[in-house]
Amino acid sequence: MGMHWHGIPQPHVAVIAEMMGATCFVETGTFQGGTAAWASTMFKTVHTIELSEELFSKWSPVLQSRGNITCHQGTSPAVMRKLLPTIKETTIFWLDAHYSAGITAGKDDECPLLEEIKIIRETMDLTKTCILIDDARLFMVPVPKPHNVDQWPTVQEVLNAIDPEGKDFFTVVFGDVFFSVPVQYKRLYQEFLRNHYQQNKENAAAAAKESTEATKASPASLIGMA
Repeated sequence: MGMHWHGIPQPHVAVIAEMMGATCFVETGTFQGGTAAWASTMFKTVHTIELSEELFSKWSPVLQSRGNITCHQGTSPAVMRKLLPTIKETTIFWLDAHYSAGITAGKDDECPLLEEIKIIRETMDLTKTCILIDDARLFMVPVPKPHNVDQWPTVQEVLNAIDPEGKDFFTVVFGDVFFSVPVQYKRLYQEFLRNHYQQNKENAAAAAKESTEATKASPASLIGMA
């Protein structure tokens, strides 16, 4: 649909949270805390997990000062195995712990995504769980160099992990994100996406028309026509 976000698609998450009545947000891959900080304005409880000790030490005091954010340091699967059994609320997961080079950690295990999904499926009430996965493009084709392609799942492996029997979730890829909502919300979310796409299409058409009219009205467009 031609959409691409840098970071979490906030309007979509807000709609899903309202639709499901979600009060808990769990993030893997804190990085510099922007997503967790935003989520703290939307959700009663926020958990964010970071592997890098450097990033954790720098950003966890800032984030936890907000009062409703708990920061965890360690591999996302290890933290999730302990954390998830304590969560009973309707929860949105934002899975973004895959290695991104630079100051991020995880070079030896670049993408723990399949293990994260496995733990969610084994632990959570799936009727009260939404799974969002960032950087969908990295799973659609072989991950680019210098990443280790053997450490990244294919798109089919991701989809099979989310919903092995195709009965628990309605999943779409929109922009650069996998959206998996419980199947009982399929119709509601489909209608939101359809309306969202239609509005974007209308906005683009209006912008193109305005640009064309502005070009026609500009004196610069008449240069050389005298």
